[in-house]
Amino acid sequence: MGTALYDGFIADYYDESPIVRGRVGDVAFYRCGARIWRSGSRIGVRNGADHFGAGGGGASSYGLDISERMLQRCNQKRAKLRTEARERVHLVQGDMTRFDLGEKFRLVIIPFRPMQHLLEIDAQISCLESVRRHLSENGERFGERRGRLILDVFQTDAERMHDPAYQEEGLVAEYSMPDGRRVRIMERVTAFHRAQQRNDVEMIFT
Repeated sequence: MGTALYDGFIADYYDESPIVRGRVGDVAFYRCGARIWRSGSRIGVRNGADHFGAGGGGASSYGLDISERMLQRCNQKRAKLRTEARERVHLVQGDMTRFDLGEKFRLVIIPFRPMQHLLEIDAQISCLESVRRHLSENGERFGERRGRLILDVFQTDAERMHDPAYQEEGLVAEYSMPDGRRVRIMERVTAFHRAQQRNDVEMIFT
């Protein structure tokens, strides 16, 4: 999914989507990971850097996102934090396939499946190499623990990868915004790429 689409309008509807709101348990999971590797700081890498709260415990957290619009919304959330907590959160605009923050981290998270936005193997490897450069290594500063990466992917429905039925429009979600507007999201597969194990999907927002 391209940056232009996020910056165009998806960021405005993202938080209220049932698909996103239904993942509230994820934050507790990442908080648990942050407690396990609680020394040092963390970076969250995703398209939609709104998991910065997973840092907690007085540690610094970094949020990386390619979308300026997503970062603006994240910054609105950060503004509601107490001053001390707000100053520990750093937001950076950047590409998850190639970034350099000049820091080492005990924990990097790639939550809510942005790795599956990287369609080419080269891009996936580049992302992982960027992460590896930012992970702490064994040493005096962090004792004997290496930095860790936690990433999230969803399990693909095999039928969706080949069944022509998915080329018909289907309902993804329908929900209300805080201002009373109704949002309806439909999608259909426009092309199957079986060898690459991916599809081209058109999403229709009403």
